[in-house]
Amino acid sequence: MTMIYMNPQELFKRGIEWVRTALTMDTHAPLFGPTRQKRSRWHQHVERLAAEIIEVAESIQIDLQSLPRTPEVTDLARRCNACRGRTEEVADRRLASQEALEAAIVQLHDDHRRVVDLRSELDARIAYRRTGVPVVSNRKVATTTSKPGRSHWASTGLRTSSSFG
Repeated sequence: MTMIYMNPQELFKRGIEWVRTALTMDTHAPLFGPTRQKRSRWHQHVERLAAEIIEVAESIQIDLQSLPRTPEVTDLARRCNACRGRTEEVADRRLASQEALEAAIVQLHDDHRRVVDLRSELDARIAYRRTGVPVVSNRKVATTTSKPGRSHWASTGLRTSSSFG
């Protein structure tokens, strides 16, 4: 049997590689598993939301180029750029604490709603420009606090799951 002797630097280097490998494997899961998985799930949620917002904002910016520069279109572009800027800022931040993650998720959900509304507004403008017929939003703002009627599927008359009970 031959013995392989390493200099101390090589031994230290291999030890560091071994530790890195061990940390990337699931050998530490019993010790840190639930907390680590929960944190990574939150971080994944932030990344996914940010990616969706940026994707929709990019599609808005591309479609805005086909419209003439009016004050309304300029305002829509400004609001889109603001949502994208806030999102990129959150995505670049290091979110170490749970409070920072929660604040980021709240902000990203708000910006996601904003950018989806902007996309709808832009789609309505593009449709109007192509057809000349104004697009009417099918959203209805509640004006009373009374309980709504029972919900049914539009095509069948069956009650939806939210109205069972």
